[in-house]
Amino acid sequence: MERSAEARAAHAESLASHLPRLVSSSADVPEHINGVLFANELLDAFPVHLVEMGVAGLSEIYVDLEADRLVERPGPPSTPRSPSTWRMPASASPPARARR
Repeated sequence: MERSAEARAAHAESLASHLPRLVSSSADVPEHINGVLFANELLDAFPVHLVEMGVAGLSEIYVDLEADRLVERPGPPSTPRSPSTWRMPASASPPARARR
């Protein structure tokens, strides 16, 4: 995945040792992926929601400014999507998070 046409053109040289396994190099995200998607900064730009389950239910973790520092602050989910659709695969275990 590479948005720059110039960079895509350079893939043949820069990825030469991997060309037999390189299925495509395109400007758009493929509709279906069976394998690995290499994308340097694209995946960093995708919006994510950090949520956690507490005694009061599901909350989303926001970044807020407190005095002169950034802090995490729980709040209501920001999307109208049902929180029941936010679930981890059965094989995953939730990471331990320490609240500060």
